[in-house]
Amino acid sequence: MATHFKLDTITRSLKVTLGALLFLIFSSCSNDDPGQRSLKLLNENWKLSKLGSSDRIKVDMPATVQNTLFKDGLINDPFSGNEEHNIKWIEKEDWEYRTWFKPTAEWFDLDEVELICNGLDTYATVFLNGDTVLKADNMFRTWSANIKPYLKSGRNDLRIIFNSPIEKGNIEKYKLEYRLPTTDISETNKVASFVRKAPFHFGWDWAPRIITTGVWKDIEIKGWNHFSVEDLGMEIKELNRSEAKVVAKFNLKAKVEGKAYLRVTCDEVEIENNFEGYLMKPGINYKEIEISIKDPKLWWPNGEGDQDLYHFNFDFSTDPQQKNVTRKSVRTGLRRVKLIQQRDSIGTSFYFTINNRKVFAKGANYIPQDVFLERKTDEEYRKLLLDVHRSNMNMIRVWGGGVYERDIFYDLCDSLGIMVWQDFMFACAMYPGDEAFLENVRREVDEQSKRLSNHPSLVLWCGNNEIDVAWNNWGWQEEFGYSYAQASKIYRDYELIFKEMIPDIVDKNDGDVPYVHTSPISNWGTKTNFDHSSMHYWGVWHGEHAFEKVKDRVPRFMAEYGFQSFPNTDLLSEYIDPKNLDLNSDEMLNRQKSYKGTGLIEKHIKDYYKVSDSFEDFVYLSQLTQAKYMKMAINTHRLENERCSGTLYWQLNDCWPGPSWSTMDHYGNWKAAQYMVKD
Repeated sequence: MATHFKLDTITRSLKVTLGALLFLIFSSCSNDDPGQRSLKLLNENWKLSKLGSSDRIKVDMPATVQNTLFKDGLINDPFSGNEEHNIKWIEKEDWEYRTWFKPTAEWFDLDEVELICNGLDTYATVFLNGDTVLKADNMFRTWSANIKPYLKSGRNDLRIIFNSPIEKGNIEKYKLEYRLPTTDISETNKVASFVRKAPFHFGWDWAPRIITTGVWKDIEIKGWNHFSVEDLGMEIKELNRSEAKVVAKFNLKAKVEGKAYLRVTCDEVEIENNFEGYLMKPGINYKEIEISIKDPKLWWPNGEGDQDLYHFNFDFSTDPQQKNVTRKSVRTGLRRVKLIQQRDSIGTSFYFTINNRKVFAKGANYIPQDVFLERKTDEEYRKLLLDVHRSNMNMIRVWGGGVYERDIFYDLCDSLGIMVWQDFMFACAMYPGDEAFLENVRREVDEQSKRLSNHPSLVLWCGNNEIDVAWNNWGWQEEFGYSYAQASKIYRDYELIFKEMIPDIVDKNDGDVPYVHTSPISNWGTKTNFDHSSMHYWGVWHGEHAFEKVKDRVPRFMAEYGFQSFPNTDLLSEYIDPKNLDLNSDEMLNRQKSYKGTGLIEKHIKDYYKVSDSFEDFVYLSQLTQAKYMKMAINTHRLENERCSGTLYWQLNDCWPGPSWSTMDHYGNWKAAQYMVKD
């Protein structure tokens, strides 16, 4: 049985994916919103130029500057040879994107017409007909503005100017009287801590330093009358064998006072609730409704049971008879997740229960699949996560030096039973604590925690990667010469962000899911630390331990460990001249980003195999050696499952073609280790 709920809603809505405007097509709305009419714009009229230049090139949106210049033949492939160093000039320039469109008369009858920029990387000012409509400074946030006051009949010109993230970052950096530890591998412009941008773009020990700028997600226009549905989240209040009680929470942005109606249905079951009408007032109206589901089917991780999902449809209308509706659909699953951290006979536990059943986590750490984030297709996402499923994994950690992933990533994890450990995007650095930075982060965390809250696969929010363990063990205080007052201020800013602000927001938006302020909680430096909580064990790489040491270093939950290998020579030869496929060539030395270098791989190869002078043999043996370590480590963790409750190796995939800790190369091809971890 359907439910009805009075609200003041949309009579008509326009949703526009902004691209080029060769012609306009009116059509019925998407399945998510059958009450809307969509005005679709072809994606062929965007132009890109260096700011101040009259030379413009076509852009297939979304697209970053570097990828556009490469596709147009103006720069070489950034992944080829040593080209990454030849394109650094791009990050220091300002760039302009522009297009135009002609609104129809219907646009001017709407209460609001919103320009929505889903991903601007990173410092951007958006102009419509010469007027500034919004400014952006965070690639992890959605930026929107009501553009109706700026619309005019006929041609409307839209421009986006991107400022250099280096120059903008320097402005913020020099406001501090002390330096902050940061991940930026630049020798001079170390600004990563101040720029809300994917940290790995500033370089990592498996990634080139390519600081992208531009549009990395779709731009769209949404028009509406009376009100729009801003958020819609589902929170489980009660869950047992006979009944589930779920609270739907949503914000409604109203233009006028009045009543409206909501009808809720579920594709899988009948809903037996009646909801009273509400009077909407202008502004933001927060509402909650409770939904009861009899005999609920539970969502389980891969290998533990089925992944039952429920599809809820929320139909909003000003008409009590629901003749013209705007639909918002939510797909979710019913499950209870707990993270058990308590004192025990060994030390401090760290394990997950799903629906009150303890689950051993087997999986990997995930990084962005490409430096140029817009390039990966939905099909490539499907292949990667199907490979995770095929490898008998049930957990993946979205690492905090990348990005919050696309919706399709989490949708696939829901369907495949892959639990998601989700880091917030902070890694291996200290961050400022001024009010502007905190407010920027506050809005980022609020948006992302709301966006991802409906996914049953999400089982953990983690504040950051390795910051707390770095502050206490990496010698930053001595390296940067902090006074006591400076060190106290820096760590107090850490506590404010990761122990106060973020957990408060997560609890409000996604109270079903546990939160930890960092990973790891224990450091691998002493053996007794392995008795407590989560661990990143890097003794076999950074500590140059023998592989067998892993058998004597079993933590309560292993969240990182790994060993490097090279991708196949066929892949490398696409980016490096075959005559330079030599460990000592400039191109190969540049491609190895780890300070330990390829010599450590060779050292461990010699422990198990006879080494030849052939580069191809070396690549093959590097993969066999990596596979040997991965199998040894995973088997140890699984055999010690009374002590150790999870094993997540570093790392699943690559963002470019080069040596790394990945078990799949940049194209998604399996290395030898991937076959080993499948067992």
